[in-house]
Amino acid sequence: MEEFRRSEEVEMQQLLQTWVAETKEKFMADCEEAALQRKCCCRMLLDHPDHLIRRDVSESIFLEQLQAMLSELGFHKGIVTVATMWQKKGRHWQNVRCLQLTAQWTVDDGASSGSDTPPKAAGGSCATCPICHDQRPPVVLVPCGHVVCQDCHRDHPLKKCPMCRDSPHFTCPPKSFTASAALALPTYNFKRDRSPVPDGLPGILFLFARTFRWILQFETVDAPRRLENWADAPDASINDFALVISVSVTISSPVTNGPAGVAQVPQRGRFEVAKKSVEAQQAYDIETQRLQQLWVAEIKEKFMAECGFAADQRRLSCTMLVDRPNHITSRGVPPDSLQQQLQGLLAELGFQDGSVDPFKPFGVYQNGHRCIVAHRGSLTAKWASEDAISTSPERSPKAASGTCVTCPICHEHRPAVALVPCGHVVCRDCIGCGCWLLGTCFGGLNLLILLDERILPGAWSEEVPHFLHSGCLRLLKSRLDATADDGLGWPGRKVSKFRRSPPLMFGAKAGEASKVEPVSAGATRRAPPKSAVRRSDYSTQPCEHLSLSVMSFVQQLGRNVVRAQQQYDMERQQYEAETQRLLQLWVAEIKEKFMAECVEASHKRHLSCTMVVGHPDHLAARGAGGDLLNQLWGILAELGFQDGNVAPFAKRLALRPDSSYCALLTGKWTAEDATSTSPQQSPAARGGTCVTCPICHEHRPTVVLVPCGHVVCRECHGCQKLRQCPMCREVIASTSRGLFMD
Repeated sequence: MEEFRRSEEVEMQQLLQTWVAETKEKFMADCEEAALQRKCCCRMLLDHPDHLIRRDVSESIFLEQLQAMLSELGFHKGIVTVATMWQKKGRHWQNVRCLQLTAQWTVDDGASSGSDTPPKAAGGSCATCPICHDQRPPVVLVPCGHVVCQDCHRDHPLKKCPMCRDSPHFTCPPKSFTASAALALPTYNFKRDRSPVPDGLPGILFLFARTFRWILQFETVDAPRRLENWADAPDASINDFALVISVSVTISSPVTNGPAGVAQVPQRGRFEVAKKSVEAQQAYDIETQRLQQLWVAEIKEKFMAECGFAADQRRLSCTMLVDRPNHITSRGVPPDSLQQQLQGLLAELGFQDGSVDPFKPFGVYQNGHRCIVAHRGSLTAKWASEDAISTSPERSPKAASGTCVTCPICHEHRPAVALVPCGHVVCRDCIGCGCWLLGTCFGGLNLLILLDERILPGAWSEEVPHFLHSGCLRLLKSRLDATADDGLGWPGRKVSKFRRSPPLMFGAKAGEASKVEPVSAGATRRAPPKSAVRRSDYSTQPCEHLSLSVMSFVQQLGRNVVRAQQQYDMERQQYEAETQRLLQLWVAEIKEKFMAECVEASHKRHLSCTMVVGHPDHLAARGAGGDLLNQLWGILAELGFQDGNVAPFAKRLALRPDSSYCALLTGKWTAEDATSTSPQQSPAARGGTCVTCPICHEHRPTVVLVPCGHVVCRECHGCQKLRQCPMCREVIASTSRGLFMD
């Protein structure tokens, strides 16, 4: 037994050592692959060793073995933890236990040195990333030296630097880059120092991007350290515009031959200074500005369309979401600058009450975690309707209606209206007051056609748009200038050749016009004015086109709101008129049917009539459901029923199986002869005993069901043709009109 136990222990130790050796080999391969990918850490998941658990190996034993393996590899602060993960087995997912190995190292000492300094500790404090604009641990792009956050570099591997468009070779923590170039990153100083320093001043060491790349390629590993010891300078700055790194140094004698007072880096061969040209940087800035202009133009077009749609919906405000343009912010443009451009866009469109909300993270929840989808802001604009603009005391006349001029009629500074085709300008109040109407220009030369159709909405004739064409205007003006005036402002027969519509003349009221008919070559006579002028659907389109050309975008929105409200009111009136027409048709139909039912009931010697009225769903859908009962009461009053009754719409499945909602229209009358109206006759002799029916709950003449003796009204018994009693379900043998049976 002891021998068997020892053999089991030996076999268990062999399995444990074999498993640790395989794990070590896999982890070393993963670490080498991570180092080749310029990573500073490695994380590996292992399946839980169930075969060891089944042999009574405790979990603490193989955790100690894995920790010893990490120490053997040089990772003195490696972490071994027990975690859980979702694993698919067959068609189902199961939460299984696993082991997680984690090791970290830095670029200076390499992966084999076993340095366990985390990236954040190596990089110092957090910096603002130029891509996501968040405070996160930074990573330096080599050789350009620009800084991005670790998350952006991990999620979106950069093939080119977002600031200088240079291709990075690898990345390193800011501390390592500081040791290489003696820079205090991420410190930005926007200066343009390119010329050598004169004699007697501290030397300036210019390290350009390609120079630093050359050092990393040809010098030994100790070159950055020797550079740090040689250029011991705490003050340093990086020029983000010219891409030149200037390091202040104080050296008694230069290391190599060069300009006096300037220390240079010892390199194999000759000294290279490769700098990026200013023209390339200027082209990059111009491209950034062009992208900003295209983005603003696109936002402007979309926002104007949204505002126009909101004005057509009779709204006085509009809000549109705007995504942050990452292709612009990645070029170093801050979001505050974009917000200022959007504010300028609102001012350009004329929105005084507009506002711009800053860009904020917008995310969704996936698998219980919030994922940032985009950064979004919003544009909000408010405007007033045209009536509010024209009557608001806070707004000037120019802001209310457009350009203001001094009117030659009233000599007041008011909003102007141009006259077509002469081009003279008068104020809107003199033309649109409604008290009088000009037929010709006050100079007595040309026809007056107003640009603003809202002043004279009914004074446009059918052929006026032909005058508004530019070619027709020039032709008409040339004919008018070449022809003598006949005293009425029109040159008679020559104008009538291409004048198809009657002009507006003196003495015509609003909505009327006088017709000028040619009599002879030098005389004209005036025809009697008509009561109204024919209108066309397209008569206001040229006028609208001309008037909107001198209006601001906010005024156009106010006018669109008024037009949409007028269109809505007109459609609402048409809708209500159609509803009333359908209601009248329904009332006439019910009245006709009820009269026929009453005539038929009187022929059967009945003194009352009840008709089931179905619920008109087409009228209820139009909002006329509350007026249906009043219309039914009106039918009874119109027909002269004083004892009539209208039961409201309710569920009466016994009377209307096809429709659950119906009303009851009841009319009562009396006979004209003395026998039928004698008070000595009992109710049973006139129409039978009346009780409340248990089915329809109406007070009507009843019948008795035999043999059970239950009572129902005659209408329910006649309509349903009952074979069983509805109360006790007994088969009905016969019926009787008397209340007592033997």
